Amino acid sequence: MTRIIRRSTFVQKVLILSIIYLTVFNCKKSGDLSLRDRKQVVAYSVETFKAKNNGWGYNILAGEKIIIKQDIIPGIQKNTPFHSESDAKKVGLFVLEKVKKHQHPAVKIQELDSLKVTL
Repeated sequence: MTRIIRRSTFVQKVLILSIIYLTVFNCKKSGDLSLRDRKQVVAYSVETFKAKNNGWGYNILAGEKIIIKQDIIPGIQKNTPFHSESDAKKVGLFVLEKVKKHQHPAVKIQELDSLKVTL
């Protein structure tokens, strides 16, 4: 019985040392940079575009990848595009700030009113 306990303890020690070794090796492999330093900095941006029905919409991009495409005014019942490019840009920048703060990007009608978006 003691032999079984010793083997399982030995296996546990070997596994723990292996995990520590692999973690340290992976950190050293990239030029001694910490994990936080190795994270890629993502540039977010907002671009507006002409939408259907003579309206406007916006895209939020992470680098060159579209992460949000909004061709209607969010937070209202109708599927209406933005009436102006400036309204689309204002809401897009507002949503982008929410994304950067890791908040849910939903927009409430009260927020649209505070941004003075034409509904």
